[in-house]
Amino acid sequence: MPETSFMQTFHDLAVPNVEVRVRAAHSLAHLLREGKQESREENLDYAVKRLVRGVQSSRQCARQGFCLALAEVLRNFPKALAKALPLLAELSGSSGGLKGNEAKDRCFGKLFATVAICQSGALNEAVKEDSSKASSALTQIGSGLFEIFKAKQYVRVPALDVLGKLCSSLCEAGNAEHVPELLQGWPLERSSSNNQYRVYLTGLQFHLHQEYLKLQQKGSSSSSSTKGWPARALTAPDSSTIQQFLQDSATEIRSVQYGEPTPVHVTWFAHWWTSHSSEKSLPMPVAEMWRVMDEALFPESAADVVVVQGFQVIASLVEVIGKTGEALEIAKKPSVAEATMVNFFRQCTRGVGLLMDTLRWSSSRRFGAAVFANDQILAALTAPSVEPTVKNRNPPPPMAKNFLSDQGRLRILTALEKLEGFNVLPKNYQKRWIQILVSSLSPDGLCSRFSKMIKDTANNPDPSKSGFDKVVATNLTEACLHARSPDAVVLSALLSLFSLGFCAPTGESVSSTKPLSDFAEAANFKVNSAAGDVAVLLQCPGSDESLWRRRMWATLSSLLRRTLPQMGEKLVSEGEMAALSDSEGAGSLVKSSAFHGCLSDGSLVVMRIHDWWDHILAGGGASPKKKKKGAKGAAAAGGDYALASSLQFGAETSAARTRIVELCRNLLATSDDQDKAKISKRQKNAVCSLPLCIALHLLAVEEEAERDALTENLQELEAALRKLVELSEGTKSSKKSAASVAEAVAVVPRIAAEIYVNGSGLVKEAARIAWRELGDFIPAETLTSIGGSIAGAEEKEGDEKEDNEKDDSDEEEEDDDEDENDGLTPEEAAAKTKMFEDAKAKLEAERAATKEKNAAQAKAGGGDDDDDDSDLEVLDSDTFFSQLLGDDEDDEQSRALMQSFAGTGLSNNANGKKLTKKRQRFMQRQEDVHSTFRELDLLELYLGRFADSRDVSLELIQKLHAALGSACRRAAKASAENEAEQKGKQGKKEKRNSTEQSMQDLEVALTERLGRVLRQGLRNVLRPPSLKKIAAWQTPAQWEQLAEAVYDSSLKSKHQDLAHHQHQLQAGALLLYLCCAAHHQAANSWKLGERLARQLLESWSTKKGVENYCQITLKVFASRGPAMLLDLPWTETLRGTAKPFVQRSQIAFVSDCLPHFAALQTDKDRALALFDSFIRFCAECLDKSRTDESMTGANKQKLRREALPALRLALKLRSRLTSEELKGSELAKEVAAAASRLRESLPFKGGSVFMRCQELCKLVPKTEAGSTQQKRPAQDSKEGSAKRSKDQASASTTAAAEKSGAVEKKAKEPNAKRSRKAST
Repeated sequence: MPETSFMQTFHDLAVPNVEVRVRAAHSLAHLLREGKQESREENLDYAVKRLVRGVQSSRQCARQGFCLALAEVLRNFPKALAKALPLLAELSGSSGGLKGNEAKDRCFGKLFATVAICQSGALNEAVKEDSSKASSALTQIGSGLFEIFKAKQYVRVPALDVLGKLCSSLCEAGNAEHVPELLQGWPLERSSSNNQYRVYLTGLQFHLHQEYLKLQQKGSSSSSSTKGWPARALTAPDSSTIQQFLQDSATEIRSVQYGEPTPVHVTWFAHWWTSHSSEKSLPMPVAEMWRVMDEALFPESAADVVVVQGFQVIASLVEVIGKTGEALEIAKKPSVAEATMVNFFRQCTRGVGLLMDTLRWSSSRRFGAAVFANDQILAALTAPSVEPTVKNRNPPPPMAKNFLSDQGRLRILTALEKLEGFNVLPKNYQKRWIQILVSSLSPDGLCSRFSKMIKDTANNPDPSKSGFDKVVATNLTEACLHARSPDAVVLSALLSLFSLGFCAPTGESVSSTKPLSDFAEAANFKVNSAAGDVAVLLQCPGSDESLWRRRMWATLSSLLRRTLPQMGEKLVSEGEMAALSDSEGAGSLVKSSAFHGCLSDGSLVVMRIHDWWDHILAGGGASPKKKKKGAKGAAAAGGDYALASSLQFGAETSAARTRIVELCRNLLATSDDQDKAKISKRQKNAVCSLPLCIALHLLAVEEEAERDALTENLQELEAALRKLVELSEGTKSSKKSAASVAEAVAVVPRIAAEIYVNGSGLVKEAARIAWRELGDFIPAETLTSIGGSIAGAEEKEGDEKEDNEKDDSDEEEEDDDEDENDGLTPEEAAAKTKMFEDAKAKLEAERAATKEKNAAQAKAGGGDDDDDDSDLEVLDSDTFFSQLLGDDEDDEQSRALMQSFAGTGLSNNANGKKLTKKRQRFMQRQEDVHSTFRELDLLELYLGRFADSRDVSLELIQKLHAALGSACRRAAKASAENEAEQKGKQGKKEKRNSTEQSMQDLEVALTERLGRVLRQGLRNVLRPPSLKKIAAWQTPAQWEQLAEAVYDSSLKSKHQDLAHHQHQLQAGALLLYLCCAAHHQAANSWKLGERLARQLLESWSTKKGVENYCQITLKVFASRGPAMLLDLPWTETLRGTAKPFVQRSQIAFVSDCLPHFAALQTDKDRALALFDSFIRFCAECLDKSRTDESMTGANKQKLRREALPALRLALKLRSRLTSEELKGSELAKEVAAAASRLRESLPFKGGSVFMRCQELCKLVPKTEAGSTQQKRPAQDSKEGSAKRSKDQASASTTAAAEKSGAVEKKAKEPNAKRSRKAST
C-alpha cells in the first residue's frame, strides 16, 4: 500500500492554489523516482491509473492538477506511456447511456490526458525506442483527437491545437515520417466538401505546410520523411482557398463569445503568411488579404458585438505578425512582416477607422474592447523596454520593433494620418501612437519625415481643416525635441517656428520654403544631413502668429536645458562621455550641462537664430558675393520678408542687437589658445547666451517698463562684452588683465540674478545658465544681497503679521455685508431685484403663450409635440467644459476665458466685489514667496558648485539659517492660529478659510525649500577636502563664537515636535558640526565639539522640549565625528535621567551609535570602556525592571524591550572590536546572571523578552549558569518567589471574581426577565 505522503499528493493536485498543485506534481514524480525499488513499479501503476481517471473529475481544479502530474510522470518515466494508452482507450470507448455531464467529463478527460501526453514528450521517446509500437500509439491518439473534435463544438479548437503541437513536436524531433500516422483519422483531403469542418482543416493545412517549409529550410525534407503526408500539406494554398478561409473564419468568430482567445487556426494562418520570405512567394497580394479580412470582419451596419469581435481578431493578428516578424528578424531571415503590417493600416481602413472612432467616445458600449485592442496593437509595434539600471533610473521611452524599418514606420504613420478618426483622436492616444512610431526613427528617418512634412505643408496647405496649424506646430516642436534629431532637423524646425511667428512676406509671389543649405552657406557653417536637404517653412496660410511664437519660445527654452542629440553623439564618440544606453538618444547620455543649447559644431542655437534673422531679412538665399553685383540684383534677390508689423522693434533696438551679435561672434571665434582673457569655452557660451536671448526676447515684450529694463541690461552687457573682446584679443596677459576680466564678467551674473528672479521663459533659462557657469565671478555683494533679501523678507513678514491681526477682525463684518449684497449698493441691489422679477414675469408669459399655441395645434391635428424639444440644446459636463476651455490648450481666447472664470472665485472683480485685506496680503505674500523661491534656486546653484571657493558662502549659510528659523516660527504660529480658529465658542468646528489654508501651505512649502537648500549646501562644505579650505576663513575663537550662537538659537527654538521644524533642527545640527569640524581643523582639537556634545547630553536629560534637537545633533556628531563622543558620561547620564521615556530614547540612541564607535580602531581602548559601561548599565536595567516597585508594568516591559536588543548588539560589536571570544568572560557572566534572573521572574515562559533572555543566558556554560543561579542571594530568591506567589494569588483571585460575577449576572438575567414579564 502506498505511503501516506504519497497519497496526500493526489489530494493536493485538486487544490485551487496553483503553487500547491505544482509542488504536488513535482513531489509525486520525486516520490516515484526516489522511492523503494521493490514498490516503485506498483506505485507507478497506481499513479498512472489514478491520474488518467482523475482528469475526468470536475472537482475543483482536478483536471488541471492531474493533467500536470500525468505529464510530469510521463516525462520522468516515458515507458509508462504503454500503461496510459490502454486506460485512454477505455475513455474513448462507447459513451452510450451516459448522461450529459458524464459524457462531457469523459470528453474533457480524454482531451486533458492527450494534452499531458503531448507535453511530456513521451511519444518521441517511444518512437526512438520502437517505431512499430509507436505507430499504433500515434494512430490511437490521432483518432481519439478526431473523436473529441467531432463531439462538441467548444472542444474543436483545443483538439486541433493539440494535434498541431503533436505534429510540430514530431517534426522538430526528426520524426516527420510518423506525422501521417497521427493524421489517419482526419479527413484532410475531403475538407473542401465538408463545410462544417472546412475552416479548421484549412487552418491545419496552413500549419502542416509551414512545418513542411521548415523541413525544407533545414534540408531534411526528403521524400522518405514526407512520404504519406497529405497532398494539400505539401502544396501552398491558392488565393481562392485563402479567401474562403478568411470569410469562414470571420463567420465562425462572430459565433464565439467575446473574451475567448483567437482560434488557433487563425493564428496558424498568420504565422504561415508572415514566414514567407517575399511578397512574390505569396499566393495573393498582401493588400488583397487585408481587404478581404476587413470586409469579412466589419460588414456594413454591423452590430456592436460583431465590431468588438473584429477588434479582438485584428489585434490578435497584428500581435502574431509582430512576434513572428521580430523572431525572424533576430534570426536574420527575410519575411513579409513589415509589408503585412504596413498594409494592415493601409487596407484595413474600416476596422482601424472604427477603432479610432470608438476611442473618441468613452460612453460607447464597445469602448472597453477598443481600448484593449488599441493597447494590444501598440504592444505588437513596441519593442521590449529596457529595465532601468542604477545609472539610468528612468525607463526609456517605448520603441518600435526591429523588423520595422524607418520607411515602414513612416508609411504606417502616413496611413494613420490619412484617417479622419486619427486626426481627431484624444491627445493621450494620439501621442502614444506617434511616440511609438517616431521615437525609434534614425536620424535619416527623421530627416525624411521632416522633409516630407515641410513639403506637404508648403504644397498642399489646408487652412480650412480644423486644427491644421496646431498639427503643424506640434510636428515642428516634436522634431526639435526628438531624442535622435540631427542638427539639420532641429535648426530647420526652430527657424520655421521663428519665421512663421515673427516674419511676414513683403509680396504675394514669395516662396513658402527656403533650403537650409543656402542659409548654411551664407552663414559659413556646415550641417550634415545624410537623408537629403531639409527646408525651412516660411508660410502657413490661415494660421495665428501667437501660436508660432508661443511654441518657439517654449521649444527654445527646452533646448537650452538639454544637450542636443548630435552633440551628444560627438562627445560619446570622442570618449569625453561614457555611453549608458542607446534607447533615449545620445543627448540624454551626456550628464554635463556644459553643452546645453549647442549644436555639434559648438555654436549656440540662439546665435543661429540671429544669423537667420539677418539672412532672411537681408535677402534670403542670396550669397554675399552675389549681393555686390548691384542694387538691382540685391533687390531682386532679397527683401521678400520683413518683421511682422505687430512687433515693436525700433531702429535703436535693432542697432543694439546687431552690435551684440557681432561682439558675441568675435568672442566665440577666439580659440582657447589665442584667448588672453583665459575664459573657458562653456563660460564664453554662458556670457554670450544671456545678451543674445535678451535681444531675441525683446520681440515678445509689450510693456514699456519691462522693455526699458531689458534695454538697460543689454547696454551694460554690451559694454562688458566689448571689454572682454578687447582683453581676449590683447597681446599679453597679466594679473591686471585678469582683474579686468573678472570685473567685466562680474556684470553678467549680477544681471542674470535680477532677470532670473523677475523674468520668465527664455531669458530666465539663459540667466540660469549664466549664473551656473560664472559662479567664480559672482560679486560678493550680489550674493550677500540675495541672502539678505531672503532673511530680511522673512523677518519683515513676521513683524507685519502682528500689525495685521486687527485688520483681519475688522474685515469679518465687511465680508458678511459683502456676501449679503454681493458688493452692490442698496440702489443697485433694488434694481437687480426688480430686473429679476421682470424677467420672471416675462418667462411666465412666454410659457403661457406657448402652452396655448400647443393646445391649439393639438386641437387642429397638425401639431408636432417635438417642436419645442428640437430647439433645446442640452449641454452635458464634457460639452460644457469643452465650450469653456476651447478645443486646445493653446487657444489663447479659451485660456483667457478659463482664467477669468477661475479668477472670479478669488477676486470677483467682474462683479465689482472688493478684495479683503487678508486676501490682498495673501496675494502679496504669494508674490514674495515666489521671488524667494527664485532666489533660493540661485543660492542652491552657487552652494552646490562653489560653496568652498569663497568665504562669502559662510555668510550665506548663516543668513539662510536665520531665514529658516523665522520661517519655522511663522509657520508654527500660523498652524496654531488655524487650529484655534477651527473651534467656535461652543466648541464646534467652523469651516476652514481657503485663504488661511493656502497661506499655511505656502509657509510650510517655503520652510521645506529653505531647509533643503541649506542642508544641501552644508553637506557640500562638510566634505573632507573642503573643510581644510573653510577652516582658514575664521580664527578658532570666531568659530567657537559662531558655534555658541548656533547652539543657543537652536536650543531656544519652540515647537520642535512639529514636522516642518525638523528641517530647522537638521540644518542647525549640520551647521553646529561645521563649526566644530572647522575649529578642529584650525586648532587641531575636538575640545569645542566635546564640550557642546556634553551640554547637549545634559540638556537632553534635564531640559524640557529639546529632546528632538539634542538627539538629531548628537546623531550628526556620531555619524561624522564619533571620536568626540567617546568620553561623554553616557552611563552616568542615563542613570540620572528621571523620565522613563527619555531614558528609553537615550538607550535606543546609544544602541544606534554603537556601530560608529566600533569602527574607531584608533581609539579602541576608549571605545571598549564605553561598551563595557553601557553593557553593565543595560544589565542593571534588566534588574531594575524586575525589582523596582515604583515602575508601572508597562514601563517595565518597554524598558526590557529597549535594553535587551541594545545589550545583544553591544555584546556582538564588542566581540568584533576585540576579536576575542566573549563567552565565559566575567562581563558575560554578569549579563547572563541578570538575564537569568529576569527570565525566572517572568510569569509566562514565552514571548520576545523570554526568548532574548534565553539567548543571553547562553553566553556562559550550563554549569556556570547553574552555579550563577545557586549563588543568587537568598533574599532575592525569597522576594522572587513571594512575588510570583503573590502574582499567582492575584491572578486566581481575579479569575474567581470574574467567574462569580459572570454567574451572578447569569442568575440575575432570568429574574429580570420574570420581573418584566410580571409588570407586563
